[in-house]
Amino acid sequence: MTRFLLLPTILLTLTLAAAISLIHAQPYDAGGLRAFLFPANGCAPPCFIGIRVGSMTTGQVIEWLEKHPWVQRVLMSERFGATQRGFIGWEWNGQQPALLDGDAAGALWIHEHQVRFVRVQTTIPFGSLWLLLDEPPIGLFRVERDFASAGPIIIHYAAYPEMAVMAQLAVSCPLRPAEFWMQPVLLQYYVELSEPFDDYDLRGWLHESVC
Repeated sequence: MTRFLLLPTILLTLTLAAAISLIHAQPYDAGGLRAFLFPANGCAPPCFIGIRVGSMTTGQVIEWLEKHPWVQRVLMSERFGATQRGFIGWEWNGQQPALLDGDAAGALWIHEHQVRFVRVQTTIPFGSLWLLLDEPPIGLFRVERDFASAGPIIIHYAAYPEMAVMAQLAVSCPLRPAEFWMQPVLLQYYVELSEPFDDYDLRGWLHESVC
């Protein structure tokens, strides 16, 4: 059985390697991606649209979001009002950059009256992120069960500790290289990762995670 799985794994690995080489060989216009990821506003990472993750308090971040020109409204549950702990969300108003998915609400996590992470869905393909930032130092790669279809899906995490940013994407299983590189990523700006990450090893993960 292992012998039958080995050939598809090798072919998929070679296809991914060829795709990576092709990406690096092509001239690349970031189209605002560099400015989006490295804003010149003096906000040290982890930082997103002026939200200083790890130092901004509950009151400060709510006030910031309510005044932000890209935010339509801030979303808070009654439970959060009582506990001052949990998620705060917000909706975009259409003025945000095209690199942000306007149909997906942003979210941040408050713990002990402090912002611990910010999570936003983007329209940035993972291949574009890789091309700009290069191979991630650490990450995770695993097969899970999709709640809607009950079929297997691949969950992939790629973290850049120097920026305190983690990119997450989910693709169908078995993995198709074009879908993988073009899948938009969810970005999380964090103080600390919620679980230990491994050294980034995409080819090794593919070999171990054939589905």
